[in-house]
Amino acid sequence: MSENGQDVTMGNQQERLFFKIGYVLGLIDGEGNLGLRSYRQLNGKTNYSPILQVECTDRKIINQFARYMRDLKLPVYLMEIKARRNYRSSLRFLLKGMKRMKPVLDLLLKYPFAKHKQAEVLKQFINYRKSSDKKYEYGEIEKSLKEKITELNSRGRTESSETIRLTA
Repeated sequence: MSENGQDVTMGNQQERLFFKIGYVLGLIDGEGNLGLRSYRQLNGKTNYSPILQVECTDRKIINQFARYMRDLKLPVYLMEIKARRNYRSSLRFLLKGMKRMKPVLDLLLKYPFAKHKQAEVLKQFINYRKSSDKKYEYGEIEKSLKEKITELNSRGRTESSETIRLTA
């Protein structure tokens, strides 16, 4: 507290930075998805791309998320998702690809959050792909990382966040 009784922590540049990082991590934990998206090429081979997706019907929350991502010098891509039967319209933050994901993962992995293991798998995928001589040719290692992150994501749906915190 300052002499006049005001809270000065948010006036501190370092505290603001940690608050923004915490907000981003919290929204990724609560509303986000870290994964490897698979898709087939015309030649029939399967490719994988790392993704980060956060979707929210509250525009203020997702816009604040995007603002903090920009403040952290991270890429921002928002898209409008139109209302569908039984669903309200929303905004979706979608980031995909190794070049875009690397700086995000580099920052996120410095801090604890519930989806830390998924982020580690994506980082493994990116590091492996960058070190591989077989560019754009995916094999067993990529498939096993895809299975691992899928299993981590499905486990999160069956356990409460309190259970994840206690066991992580």
